[in-house]
Amino acid sequence: GEAEVEFLSLDFLAWKQLNFRAGLLLVPMGFLNEIHEPPYFYGVFRPVVEQLLIPTTWREGGVGIFGTLAPGLDYRAYVMNGLDAKGYEFEGIREGSQDGNRALADDLAGTVRLDYSPIPGTLFGASFFAGDAGQNQVFAGRKPGVFTLLWATHAQVQWRGLWLRALGVMTNIQDAAIVSEAKGETIGEDQFGFYAEAAYSVLPLLFPSTTHALAPFFRYEIYD
Repeated sequence: GEAEVEFLSLDFLAWKQLNFRAGLLLVPMGFLNEIHEPPYFYGVFRPVVEQLLIPTTWREGGVGIFGTLAPGLDYRAYVMNGLDAKGYEFEGIREGSQDGNRALADDLAGTVRLDYSPIPGTLFGASFFAGDAGQNQVFAGRKPGVFTLLWATHAQVQWRGLWLRALGVMTNIQDAAIVSEAKGETIGEDQFGFYAEAAYSVLPLLFPSTTHALAPFFRYEIYD
């Protein structure tokens, strides 16, 4: 068996615009990596795009800053240990996450996220993660950098009982051919995914004073 710590951090609150964070940090990408349990998403299973392309629950050791730059405009920026390309698979980079467990940190990475909420119930934003993942290890007789870049955009609208959400993510892995040769399976140099989701809570239509919800939902995903 095993025990896992999902995240553990210390926040040092200085100013509204600039605060400091250190520890085992959740990578601020996508909708679900930082808040990843129902009822924050519909259905029993997380979207596949936020399992394989964004390897939720994804956490690494690091330090960073966060704050509110203007009304409705929030940011987070961290320096973390990089991924481990030894864990990359044909399905994605999920197993490259080190989760703070005897993590290699010969290569570091940076991640930045911006969120803008112009009016209550709306959210628009983007995030990226970039850094080498070779960790000074040998792949097919070489020590490649395996620079890995992820960037994602997201949008969400909630109005009364209506919920709309969309997310797209793209990944580029340099030296993918070398990693593929070393692992004996194809690691895609370019990976992408997208999903859109819609839900509507119908229970208030039947019982206007109810505090509960019943929301049929539809989700469409595509990834490669």
